[in-house]
Amino acid sequence: MRLAEQAATGIRTSFSGHGLADPLDPDALTRIRMHTVTALVDWWLRHPGQSAAEMTDRSRRLLGAIRSL
Repeated sequence: MRLAEQAATGIRTSFSGHGLADPLDPDALTRIRMHTVTALVDWWLRHPGQSAAEMTDRSRRLLGAIRSL
């Protein structure tokens, strides 16, 4: 629960004034962030041969692909 609270605080701080007009948007964005990080870590655990640098590059590529949708 503490990680969720820290993530929520970070989202509220980082995205205030970025068009999240609905008061529920920060909560939804916090859940998206937490599940995205969890999915990436889970994938990495299933592919232990990947280095931290490779995982960083992969994460950037994947998030960039999502952003371009």
